[in-house]
Amino acid sequence: MGSNRDGGDRARWVWEDSKIANREDRSWIDYNGNMITKEQVYKQLSTVMDPELHIDIVSLGLIYHVDVEEDQIKVTMTLTTPGCPLAPVIDKLIKKALSFLKAKDVRVELVWEPAWTKEMMSEEAKLTLGMI
Repeated sequence: MGSNRDGGDRARWVWEDSKIANREDRSWIDYNGNMITKEQVYKQLSTVMDPELHIDIVSLGLIYHVDVEEDQIKVTMTLTTPGCPLAPVIDKLIKKALSFLKAKDVRVELVWEPAWTKEMMSEEAKLTLGMI
């Protein structure tokens, strides 16, 4: 097999919206065996949209903490309400987004303390929802 100019046949480039495209098109991250960083995890998490609000879960302030140990990722997060029926959907979306990082294990831990408040949202998210 021949190699491509991006560093080999197995090189994978992921854009911030999780679409695979040509390197010249966007700002890319190389996930070809490099160590997974918290920054890469947060970038991928920012592609996960809340199915009801259509704003990414990072901007909504739902992500409390990210732990990365070698090739294992643990995301500690909350939801806007404890009874949110979309919890399993969001869990699947997170795992799909993080699958591009090729971690051996991705765990999502839901916590309810501290309770989520609107103040945890980014200014951009508040603006999008008409809160400022």
